[in-house]
Amino acid sequence: MKGDIKMRKTDCYVVKQYVEELGYDLISKEYLNNAQKLILRDKDGYYYVIRWANILKGYKPRFVCKSNPYSINNIKLFLKINNSKLTLLSETFEGDEIDLKLCDNEGYYYSSPWCNIKTLKGISFVSKINIFSNKNIQLFLDKKNIDLKLIDNYIDSNSKITLIDKYGYLYSISWGNLYAGKNPHFVDKNNPHSIHNIKIFLKMNNYNFTLLSERFEGEDTPLTLLDSEGYYYSQTWRTLLKLTRQLL
Repeated sequence: MKGDIKMRKTDCYVVKQYVEELGYDLISKEYLNNAQKLILRDKDGYYYVIRWANILKGYKPRFVCKSNPYSINNIKLFLKINNSKLTLLSETFEGDEIDLKLCDNEGYYYSSPWCNIKTLKGISFVSKINIFSNKNIQLFLDKKNIDLKLIDNYIDSNSKITLIDKYGYLYSISWGNLYAGKNPHFVDKNNPHSIHNIKIFLKMNNYNFTLLSERFEGEDTPLTLLDSEGYYYSQTWRTLLKLTRQLL
C-alpha cells in the first residue's frame, strides 16, 4: 500500500489504511485534499496533526511541537505514562525551549522547557532555571517547621541565601546546606549579618550598650562596646552570651 499512493485525490478509506500501516489511527472523519491537516492517534494515545502531503513525503509527525494543538494534552499523557510526580499547569505550548509551569504532589512549582521535561532528568524544585525557586524554598522551610522567611533571591545551590526570623535576626546559609539539614546560626563567623544580630540581641536583652565593632571574627574574639555614660568595654560573644543566659 505505501508504495502505491501518489499525490492525487484520495478517499478517506485509503488514507485510513495508509496511516494504520504507519502505526496510527485516523481520527479525522473526512478527507478533502493533500493540504488538509489530518488528526492521528498512536497506540499510546498521543495525538498528532500532519498534512496528508507530508505523510506521503515520509515526514513523521511530532507529538509535542508548536504546530500540534494537542501538545499540552500529550505532555500530560507523557508525564502520566512515565509515572512522573509532576502535573502540567500550562495551557499553551509555545516551543521546545519555552518554559512550562508544573507542580508536584507536595505543592512545589517548577518551570522547565519541554526539551528538559522529555528527558525526565534534571528537573529540580530549587534550581537556577526554576523561576519558582524562591517560593519553593519558603515552602520547604514551612514544611520543616523552620520559622524563617526568605528575603533575597536564590542564585545557585552554593550561593548563600538570606533568611530572617520573627525577632529580626538575619541568617546566611547556602541552599545546599539548608536542604541537607544544617541549621544556620544567628551569630557565627560565617554569618555576614552577625554584627547586625548582636545589636538586636543587646537591645532585646535590655543591655545599655552600643556595639562599636564592625566585624565579627569569632565567639572568642573581643568585641568593643560603649555604654550610655561613655565607658568602653571589651567582651567576647561567648562570654556575653553566657552572662545573658545566667541572668535569664
